[in-house]
Amino acid sequence: MKTGPGRDGSWRKGRLMNTILPRLFAIFRDAGHEPLTGYSSYHFPKWDDAPFTVFLKDGKTVGCAGVSLQEIMFLERFAEYIRPNRIFVIGNAMGWSTIALALIFPDALTVAIDPITTGVEWTNELIARHRLSAVAVEARSPGDVAAVVERYLKGPIELSLIDATHTNDALTADFAAVHAVSATNAIHLFHDVVNRRMLPGFTDIIADHRLCGKIFPRTPSGMAIAYLAITPEFSNYLDCFVGPLSVPEITSGFNTPWVKRIVPKFVKARVHRIRQLRQMRLITKGLDQGKRT
Repeated sequence: MKTGPGRDGSWRKGRLMNTILPRLFAIFRDAGHEPLTGYSSYHFPKWDDAPFTVFLKDGKTVGCAGVSLQEIMFLERFAEYIRPNRIFVIGNAMGWSTIALALIFPDALTVAIDPITTGVEWTNELIARHRLSAVAVEARSPGDVAAVVERYLKGPIELSLIDATHTNDALTADFAAVHAVSATNAIHLFHDVVNRRMLPGFTDIIADHRLCGKIFPRTPSGMAIAYLAITPEFSNYLDCFVGPLSVPEITSGFNTPWVKRIVPKFVKARVHRIRQLRQMRLITKGLDQGKRT
């Protein structure tokens, strides 16, 4: 994998003012799926997953909460610092992150795996329609990783994104399978590390595989990255998204009301779900009104 610009710096200059966002949104909108992504939980205070990507289809939401708009914007700038040839994604879902990476790195081959047939078929339809250098494969991690990489990537992974089962054990197992078929200088991304309490798994990965790592609390899901070495310029960019996981000077003033402390978890979950559905209906109504104006 090449890192940094060429001798004349031309490939960086050609990308500095470009963005994949209009094309990424158009790919899904043209297929009848409106991306719901990048919202502030402050605007929708009962919708915790407001920043993350699902889709509106025929008045209903489809998909699971995937990489947020802000995280796509964060990843998009990677193209100024690295040029991977082979990209591997664990957790394709509806293809949002797979297609985004294929757009960010159009000269690379992006391969994504997921056990859900409908999402894989849907993603491949979009990939074929827009002639992207990518493929989604119905497979499971960690057991199928090596075979899929050998058959489709035909070479070591240079950039990976792991966004599948959100447990520490699954994270370490997925990474072990990916690391075994990766280039020495590969870069590995992890979604939901902070939000889904997978910091123990991530720190084990760094220690067990003797890698460097960074955690990004300034991304909506609390992403993380592992690598052997990167350029100082790339490191400086990544550090803009690194920060303390807690700021006592601010959070010490946040007190949980006593009522919330005594309500059973299953009641909280039920109330939370009802409030989320109400918020989604409001968003749907707003989108429908916008289309009529």
